Amino acid sequence: MKKDRRKWLLVFLPVIAVAFSLIILVKSFNSNPRVNITKDNLLIPVEVSFDDRLSELADKCNYEETEQLTDEDPGVVTSHKSYSNTYTTRYGKVNQVSCPTFCFDYPDGWTVASEDIDELPNLFECDTLSNPRGIEITYMSFSDSLGGDGRFMYEYEITKVSDSSFVPGYPEGTDKDCYNLGDFMVAKIKMTGELNMETDEDFKPIDGGVFYTVVPQSYKGKHETQNLYEECAFEYPTEYVIMVSSPDGRYTTEEEEEVIHILSSFRLKN
Repeated sequence: MKKDRRKWLLVFLPVIAVAFSLIILVKSFNSNPRVNITKDNLLIPVEVSFDDRLSELADKCNYEETEQLTDEDPGVVTSHKSYSNTYTTRYGKVNQVSCPTFCFDYPDGWTVASEDIDELPNLFECDTLSNPRGIEITYMSFSDSLGGDGRFMYEYEITKVSDSSFVPGYPEGTDKDCYNLGDFMVAKIKMTGELNMETDEDFKPIDGGVFYTVVPQSYKGKHETQNLYEECAFEYPTEYVIMVSSPDGRYTTEEEEEVIHILSSFRLKN
């Protein structure tokens, strides 16, 4: 009889021990739902609360890379190409005088179409480069006001399309401080309205042509003028303009990128 009791004890004691261990484990799980169950204490699925999942997601988001926002205008070109050809203005060299000398880089395929020194009314210098389609880069140094057509006014908008290499300072041959011009930009000019002052009471909306130029960033916005060239001039200390125009006022994507890169290289010659 004693042997039978020992036999039954040997059979049931391990079962009782396992049951007791499971009871302790379940109690521990109920008191702490975030207990980690591993291969060392049996693989039992653990349900994580919604708040815990939300917290884990927030922690993950804190480490994810986010887009870096800037104050730069949308659509602005920030990288610039280098070209092998450089054009340098000539007034100071031709007349042996001290004055600002500018230069800009341009790609192969552009040619010098004209160079005029003291030959055109109201201009010290006017130089033009063109490409095979007839897109022109025109540089002008004013000796006097160009004026405008007394009948028409034009409405246009200036937006920034790229940074400029031109940094104002003290113009050569003068003691005038031009730092107050501020930062320059490559700008897109879009004609948006036209007014015949003899017949119209207000501007008529037009889908006008597009020009590109280099001007102070303070020029951004809407303007009204009788003479676009003179309106987009900057004083250094006399007035200068560099502007790009196309025969139809339109540009392909490649043409637009090219003229923006050219104008972004406009600078003072060292």
